[in-house]
Amino acid sequence: MKIVTKEVATKINEGDFAEKYLQGMDLSKRNFKGKNFFDCIVKECNMQETILDNANMRNGDFTDIDFKKASMKDVKAENAIFHSANLVFSDMSNGNFSGVDFSFANMFYMEAYKGRFVNANFHEAELHRVNFTGANLRNANFLQANLSGANFTDADLRGVDLSEANICAANFSYAQMSEEILQFGPIGGQYLVFFPKRKIVQFEYTQVPGDNLTIEEFEKVIKEESFDKKEKERFYKVISFMKSF
Repeated sequence: MKIVTKEVATKINEGDFAEKYLQGMDLSKRNFKGKNFFDCIVKECNMQETILDNANMRNGDFTDIDFKKASMKDVKAENAIFHSANLVFSDMSNGNFSGVDFSFANMFYMEAYKGRFVNANFHEAELHRVNFTGANLRNANFLQANLSGANFTDADLRGVDLSEANICAANFSYAQMSEEILQFGPIGGQYLVFFPKRKIVQFEYTQVPGDNLTIEEFEKVIKEESFDKKEKERFYKVISFMKSF
């Protein structure tokens, strides 16, 4: 594997970094549109606000790299590694990130409109308010991810793993799913019910913790808690609706 050293840093704008090693460089605010980062290893580099539209980032290793506000539209990055990367406010619209490792990445407010994330790994990633409208997320892993306020309108979520994920206030309108998701709230404190195969995976409420409850167990919790009459009536409407499936 070739090494990029400080001596050749003046040639950085040539933009062919395929199979190279980049370390300790300030690449922020540079324009690398359409450049080649195939199988490139990037370490300790600053890529804030960098333009990477249409770049080839396939198989690249970008672990821990700061991509804050980077533009990554139409990027081809299949099987790349973005483990623990900072992608806050970045734009991945229409890009192909299938098979990518985003585990533990910070992706708050990221734009991912119509992106392709098939088989992507978002384990424990921070995805608050990410826009996945129209995205293909088939078989993606969201285990323990923070998806609060994320927008999945028209997204393909078939086969995704949402185990222990925070999906409070997420928008699943018109999404394609293998399971049914029902959302309700707020009632007093905000709460949300995720309902796959007649089980409540997540139930958030200021007074009631609940995880992986059956409908019957959920109903028992409501009976035992000290909700006022109006709140209980609304909960029972939710329970009645769930039982109709």
